[in-house]
Amino acid sequence: MRKRTRQLLALLCAGGTVAAIQLLAAAGPADAAGLGAVAGGCQVSADVTVNPGLTLSNRQFSYSYSGQLSGCFYTGTGAANGGLITAGRVITINGRDYQEPAPAGSGSCLVAAAAGYDFTRWNNGKQTIVRFDATSVGGVTTITGSVVPSLVLRAVNPAPGEPTSAIFETTLFSGQTVAGVVDFGAPDTSVCLTSSGLINATIVGALTHAGVGN
Repeated sequence: MRKRTRQLLALLCAGGTVAAIQLLAAAGPADAAGLGAVAGGCQVSADVTVNPGLTLSNRQFSYSYSGQLSGCFYTGTGAANGGLITAGRVITINGRDYQEPAPAGSGSCLVAAAAGYDFTRWNNGKQTIVRFDATSVGGVTTITGSVVPSLVLRAVNPAPGEPTSAIFETTLFSGQTVAGVVDFGAPDTSVCLTSSGLINATIVGALTHAGVGN
């Protein structure tokens, strides 16, 4: 147990979220609970819109996406087995529409880097905000980030007297680190050769998270 504890703490301190999850999975939920460390992960599949579209030349861009998290597991308690993940989209809070900030970056169809926030509404009623950085080479995208407590979202076309903003708060996985690898692709990558570029794409892969406590 002491050896496993040292291994896990070293992995977490080094940002080795994926390896930490593998170690926890081998240890089992009982051992993980004894260490005070928790970890989990989900499969992700989402549709992406890029503006302006990616070409073979470097340019500044922003993007949005909406998709599903599924097949989730967690070594702690109180987690969901799936949910909806979005970034840069309009979402509804208490019956009113609010705009999520759009992730942004620079690059091309070949190599790109971006950063931003994404928002998960789990199927158990909880929610999570992640501040992330993403680097893509040839469509293979590496993601690192951390769960943040809250973010203020601006209202979309509020009527006089209606709220102009709302606070989206994390209620699950507070303080945990996030990592993942996803494939960024499109049915026809030849659009990278056009002036409009690659506008519509998909991301498919896995996201993981780890921390201490629930």
